Amino acid sequence: MPMETENKQGLSDEPFASRKIVLISAIVTLVIVALWAGSYLMIDRMFPDLQSSGFFGESFGAIQALFSALALAGVILVILMQNRELTLQRAELGITRAEIGRQMEQFEGQKIQFESQKLQFELQNETLIQQRFENTFFHLMSLHHELVSSIADRKTEKGEPVEFKGRAVFANAYIPIKDRFKGLRAAVPTEEGALAADIELIRKQFSWFYRRFGPYFTNFFSILEFVDHNRIGYLEIKKFYVGLLRAQLSDFESLFIYYYAVTARDKDHYAALAETYHLFADLEATDLLDTAHTGYFGLRAFAERAVPDNDSTSSPGNETQE
Repeated sequence: MPMETENKQGLSDEPFASRKIVLISAIVTLVIVALWAGSYLMIDRMFPDLQSSGFFGESFGAIQALFSALALAGVILVILMQNRELTLQRAELGITRAEIGRQMEQFEGQKIQFESQKLQFELQNETLIQQRFENTFFHLMSLHHELVSSIADRKTEKGEPVEFKGRAVFANAYIPIKDRFKGLRAAVPTEEGALAADIELIRKQFSWFYRRFGPYFTNFFSILEFVDHNRIGYLEIKKFYVGLLRAQLSDFESLFIYYYAVTARDKDHYAALAETYHLFADLEATDLLDTAHTGYFGLRAFAERAVPDNDSTSSPGNETQE
């Protein structure tokens, strides 16, 4: 600040100094012209004869030296004026650089502020996305519970009709299907591990259930795809929400969902989702219609443990037939 004040004062004194130099230069010039004109008039009156005036003029050689000295002094004066102007220019450049420096500091401050605002906006945007996702996710979960509650089935036991509702429908439907499947496998024996041959038997056993309660399975995989496609962060965060969805399932629901995915047209897509999110981690091989049916999906679909990427079980369908 002191240097800046001094520079400003120097610049404010510039007009006064310039006027002073111009005034001195004008006075010196007038004096020189007056002396020259006066000497001419004086010599002309005192010595009308040219010869005598010539001798007299030669005796004033010192005056010529004086004028030469004055000319040299004028040159020095000009140099001093130029030096002063250069000094003032340097001072002005210093002030300009200081001003540019302050502007750069202000710009850096504005840049930091802008980056901070940008980060806050991104955080707010992520929070908003998370809130929208959770609102939709839990709404879909609520719809799923309503679908489960709306499921109902009847069968006759000891001549009396018995009605089942909700998750009890899955349990009472799966046990007879498993028994019938074993009977069909015994009547039409297939080679051990021939999973492709079992697909048709599975479709026949489950087709009536899927036709009747199709919206339940469509809604379940819609929720799963909604989580998978959403931009809510890392895969582990998505697995957390899929874990919440999976926790709402009974074992028999998981079995029906498993065989729905096995027989669906989008089997490869469902297999990828199942393996990514360990969708059937709660299932035991013994719960399936046949323990060999674990080969329809990779090990990742059943256990939440690392499987090397070069493992043949890491991609869907590689375990089908051996």
